[in-house]
Amino acid sequence: MNKTKEFSTEEYNYSKRAKYIGDLGEQLVFNKLKAEMVKELKWVANENIKPGWDIQYLDSQNSLICVEVKSTTQKNFSSIQITKNEFDRAQEIGENYHLWLVTEVESQGPKIYIIKNFAASIKKDFLIEPINYRLIKN
Repeated sequence: MNKTKEFSTEEYNYSKRAKYIGDLGEQLVFNKLKAEMVKELKWVANENIKPGWDIQYLDSQNSLICVEVKSTTQKNFSSIQITKNEFDRAQEIGENYHLWLVTEVESQGPKIYIIKNFAASIKKDFLIEPINYRLIKN
C-alpha cells in the first residue's frame, strides 16, 4: 500500500457514476441558463475550477450569481452533501449563492428546484450533520 497516496488525496472518493450524474445535472442547468440568455455565463466546474460553486453568471443588476448544482436520478433528495468550500462560499456570498437541485436527471423530464440565498436557507430549513473528516498525516 502506498502511504503517500493514501494520505495525499485531494479528490473526494465519488464514483465515476456519481460524477456522471453530477455533470449531467450541471449540463442541464447550464443549458437552461444559456437559453435564458444570462450575461457572462461560465461553467467553472467544467473547466476544473473549484471556487465553491459550479456555474456563475451576471444578473440584470450585473451582480455575480454563483450556482451550486446537486443532482440525483431519484424523484427527491433524501439528503445533500456539500463540501466545506461550498458551505463557506455560501456563507460568504449570501443571497447571490444559489443551490439548484436537479431530480430525475436521467429521465426525459428532469425537474429543477432553485434555492436562492442558500446560506439563509441552511440556517432555517436544514439540519447540518458532519459525516466526513479529512485526516492529514502530520
